[in-house]
Amino acid sequence: MGEHLMALSAIFPIILQNGGSEILLHRRKNTGYYDGKWDFAASGHVDFGETATMAVVRECKEELGIDVQMRDLAFVHLSHRINDKGGRTYYDLYFVVQKYSDLPKIMEPDKCSELRW
Repeated sequence: MGEHLMALSAIFPIILQNGGSEILLHRRKNTGYYDGKWDFAASGHVDFGETATMAVVRECKEELGIDVQMRDLAFVHLSHRINDKGGRTYYDLYFVVQKYSDLPKIMEPDKCSELRW
């Protein structure tokens, strides 16, 4: 029998404004993974012992300084991929975020150079 697959999970909040016509993006910096590229703001890994929705709430607070409630998340997509830098298997979970408190700002300037709608 073969070994069971060990996979990582990542979350991608799709933070919207203006009736859903704009998505918040951040530019990656000093991460060693696609630095200089645009990505969904507050994307990140699911940590051990947390659910994907818990990870969205945590990452939005850590990276953008905004409070998001789990009840305000809408799951919209799941993708399965093999990372091209190391060959690790990932399950990527995408959630729409239309409601949050405060204004998003860069909370980790060592990992993010810019925010843009």
